[in-house]
Amino acid sequence: MGIDADKTFIIEEAAIFLPEQRMITTLNKEKKLILYNTASRCLLTLIENSGQLVTHQQLYHAGWEYHGRNASPNTLYQTISEIRKSLQQVGLENIITTQPRSGWIINKNITIVETNEKDAAALFTSAKKPTQPFWKGITRKIFSR
Repeated sequence: MGIDADKTFIIEEAAIFLPEQRMITTLNKEKKLILYNTASRCLLTLIENSGQLVTHQQLYHAGWEYHGRNASPNTLYQTISEIRKSLQQVGLENIITTQPRSGWIINKNITIVETNEKDAAALFTSAKKPTQPFWKGITRKIFSR
């Protein structure tokens, strides 16, 4: 269950998840968040099974057991909470839905595109940046003589 170094996921054309680097970032690189190893592996498992139920056992295996560790239910729930908070910080809300006593699912209407890191880098450079700060146009008229 090693992570493919070239795997990169574009989520809702708003954020990029780089599993190898454990990073979630906005498309324009304004925000970069580094996840814990277990959270990154759990998010990768959810993304790879997008639109399908991911059980508690699948996440225990991906996040901990495969790497020779054990986790309590509380640890799993905290990890899912951390993933949700990280997604919210990059502008993605309501991505993961809880299925009571079963597991979690990434909503079917969420667009996730798998690409490689090189293609994602091209997106970073093509993301629109303002040519001048927003306040330049406003203050020029106020302070010009």
